[in-house]
Amino acid sequence: MPGCRRRIASRPSSSSPRSRDGAFLGWVVLAVRAPDLLRESLRDAGITGVATVLTETSPEGVPHEVARWAEGGGPVGATSGTVDVAAAGRTWQLRVRPTTELLAAARTAAAPLTLLGAVLLSVLFAAVLLAADLGRHRAETRARRTADRRRADLGRHRAAERHLRERALATERELREHETELAGFAEAAGDHLRTPLHTVAGFTEILLEDAGHLLDAEARGFLDRIGRSTTRMLSLVDDLLAFATTGDAAIRPEPVDVGGLALGVVAGRLDEMHSERLSIDVGDLPAVTADAALLGEVLSRLIDNAVRFVRPGSAARVTIGAREHAPGRWRIEVADRGIGVPEDQRSQIFAPFHRAPGAEGFPGAGLGLAVCRRIVDLHGGELGVEPNPGGGSIFWFTMAASSMAPVTGHELLAADLA
Repeated sequence: MPGCRRRIASRPSSSSPRSRDGAFLGWVVLAVRAPDLLRESLRDAGITGVATVLTETSPEGVPHEVARWAEGGGPVGATSGTVDVAAAGRTWQLRVRPTTELLAAARTAAAPLTLLGAVLLSVLFAAVLLAADLGRHRAETRARRTADRRRADLGRHRAAERHLRERALATERELREHETELAGFAEAAGDHLRTPLHTVAGFTEILLEDAGHLLDAEARGFLDRIGRSTTRMLSLVDDLLAFATTGDAAIRPEPVDVGGLALGVVAGRLDEMHSERLSIDVGDLPAVTADAALLGEVLSRLIDNAVRFVRPGSAARVTIGAREHAPGRWRIEVADRGIGVPEDQRSQIFAPFHRAPGAEGFPGAGLGLAVCRRIVDLHGGELGVEPNPGGGSIFWFTMAASSMAPVTGHELLAADLA
């Protein structure tokens, strides 16, 4: 380096470098002038327009200048910066100050520029905050209006729902009142109609038996028509009374032998019809828990329908069986080979006074199956119909199974009911 002084000095020590054979060679000491070092270091770093001062502080805390270098004149202004430089086991302080007016001019212009920038940034931030606040205010207003509309809609819906519920309850009460009135009327009318109808039927039968030979054929025909019409009226009155009284009838559940009950009903039907073309097969039937009288009513009406609704000239063939419907429940089936029930009528035929189109021309008022449904509902069971393979229908209902031995004698009650 230009202007450097070089000298070689040796000093023995335990860590001194040695040659390969172990002989001591000596120390190499390089001495550099500090101003040259500052100048070349700043030039290599590309730094100009500064004045530098290198100082060292003694152990007593007294600083003394080691070297200085300035380019472009002396330092200008009070701006300075100091850093510590550690080298060769020592620490020096390097103070740097600007030597040109450029930095001072920049500082002079920086204040208003900084103020202007701060003002612009403040305005920008204020505008952004204002826009955000306005957007938030609009969003809150829209949300508040939407919430108000929804609360109003919800209030209207709740009011409408409450009104509909009140109307439904009122309608249900009215229907129950009308049903009670109709049931009372049917029961009263039935009681008042049965006596005169039985009187008409009885005197008609006596007249035909005692004085029929004194009448001509036309007169006997009139009496016969009176007797048949009276019998149909009595059947209708009986159906009306049964329908009116089974809706809220008090049941007396007990173990019932369905097989014995069905045999009693079948015996009554066979005694009434005296038909050689009638076949009723009673299979193995279980014991269930039910009201014996009401269960006999269901079997009697289902068997009666199976016997009556057959095509003209066809034999009535009825099969009564049972199978398990679910754990603890039996399904009792009455299968026939009759006219059948169309698919679209299978859920309607259990309504009061409803008759399927194929049932026209057969006697009945359409109350028998409605009575059966009411009785089965009272027992918590199900009632349905499905097609019988090969023709006809299978009417079925479910009852709770009984684990106790059934009471005997129900077949006589069933025969009496039939």
